[in-house]
Amino acid sequence: MNTQEAKTRLDTLIRARCPIIGIETAETRRFLEAMIDIIEEDSKRVKRTTSPRKKLFTFSVSRGLWQMATYTGEFTIEQNDHTREVPAVIYDEKRILEPGPDPAWFAYELTQTILENDAPRAGEQEPSSIYVLKDAHPFFEEPLFVRGLRDLAEVLIKRHQTIILVSPDLSSLPSVLRKDVKIITWPLPGADELQDQLDSFVANLDGSRVDLNGKSKELVEALRGLTMTEADQVLAETVINHGTLDERAIEFTITAKSEIIRQSSALEFFPPSVDRNEVGGLDNLIHWLSQAGNTNSAKARAFGIKPARGVLVVGVPGCGKSLLAKAVSKLWGVPLLRLDVGALFGSLVGESEAQTRNALRVAGAIGKCVLWIDEIEKGLSSQGGEMDGGTSKRVLGTILTWMEEHGQGVFVFATANDIAQLRPELIRRFTETFFVDLPSPSERLAILNIHLTKAGQDPEHFANSAGAVIDLTDTFTGAEIEEVVQGGLWSAFESDSPLEIGDLEVAARETVPLVTTMKEQIDAMRKWATRARPASLYQGTGRQTVNSSGSRAAALEM
Repeated sequence: MNTQEAKTRLDTLIRARCPIIGIETAETRRFLEAMIDIIEEDSKRVKRTTSPRKKLFTFSVSRGLWQMATYTGEFTIEQNDHTREVPAVIYDEKRILEPGPDPAWFAYELTQTILENDAPRAGEQEPSSIYVLKDAHPFFEEPLFVRGLRDLAEVLIKRHQTIILVSPDLSSLPSVLRKDVKIITWPLPGADELQDQLDSFVANLDGSRVDLNGKSKELVEALRGLTMTEADQVLAETVINHGTLDERAIEFTITAKSEIIRQSSALEFFPPSVDRNEVGGLDNLIHWLSQAGNTNSAKARAFGIKPARGVLVVGVPGCGKSLLAKAVSKLWGVPLLRLDVGALFGSLVGESEAQTRNALRVAGAIGKCVLWIDEIEKGLSSQGGEMDGGTSKRVLGTILTWMEEHGQGVFVFATANDIAQLRPELIRRFTETFFVDLPSPSERLAILNIHLTKAGQDPEHFANSAGAVIDLTDTFTGAEIEEVVQGGLWSAFESDSPLEIGDLEVAARETVPLVTTMKEQIDAMRKWATRARPASLYQGTGRQTVNSSGSRAAALEM
């Protein structure tokens, strides 16, 4: 849902005489500006000679209840020898209710004031009013306030009046109010809004301090996922740090956004960084991902192709699933968001679901990105829900619904080590499922060369003798081959000599591979893998098994 769709939904609820509406957002000011737009559009739509213009009231525990006066539209002002457009202005006009020393009693008094303030009088037109209650969530535990809202719901439905509860988190809304309150999760700013914000920011700067070199769209994309206030602060910071707003603002914004997102949600932001060449093998999966990246284009949609929603990558731990998630980000040229499922769960009732919605809302606001859910079975397994009052089931339901309904742009890349723990309805949401097995000889050589290069070694130096290491690592994962390289480096460093193939061979012999300690689990995983597409080219001819000595053999599928 974008901002315009949210405004349309809110306008519909108000016109339908919904008595109480909940708006989940931290951007109170931005919401009030949207509310002014809705009132203005309503004034144009309805002949006000027969019906009075809607009145807007705002309430906060610190300032009381105020009737707001508004100027709508845009005004041209002179500034720094040029003119610019400024948006609608909102200011307090008249105080209706003074704040009181007891917040709980004050909140109840508010409900009674609303009842009396807009009561229809004989011979007068029925008033049309909207009351915006800022940060209402602390009062949800107060019986007087809750009862007062229920009383209002019964009365306001007969009037042209609406109460709007605005809060960053409405998860604590009492169950007795849920049937009376329609909730809208207000979206973060879209590209158009952020472009307007950037234009306004630039207009306030001296022209000599702006040199974006045609990169304004890239800067707007970097700002996506932030609130208007956060975007404004990041722009201000980059000007303070660099003295100008230039192309460096894009990199600075991405870095700042990473920290903001990490602090405010269960998401971690990664700019594209891992190159495809850093992943050894997995050619089938990488080829499919290259195709999937093209399904989100206008050309593909015109051809009748539905955008790929996501991929589930199952397989042996340490075989490059997580590394590939980072590589996809760079392959497509989009940011990567890692969703920490464990961080979604909170101790308060409804907190987990609210944090889930917030994380998914941020992902959707960023636009085109890869949403990485690592080891998804640990947070969303089929066995959760019985011991936590159903919280994990509700979180899973929120994610499932979002995966089914979310718009184009967000691609879900999920990894799992134990597919048996996942619910069928979750697996079904992914466009495709791939299985990653232990690397083939050619893949092991590629992985060995990658880690030798990362360690500052020349793979060509080992080209004629690497076969011995490849044979010794027959049942090794990619992560274990990296450990072999590190073990060889340790040995060479200890003896104060260059790294030689013998150091790698010794390290390989001393390493106990995962398949030795988890033979039964890996065999079971491979048995299930017949239902998934192979991630590597060699997997297409058969399924590998581990015999009693720990070596692999190819077994043709029956």
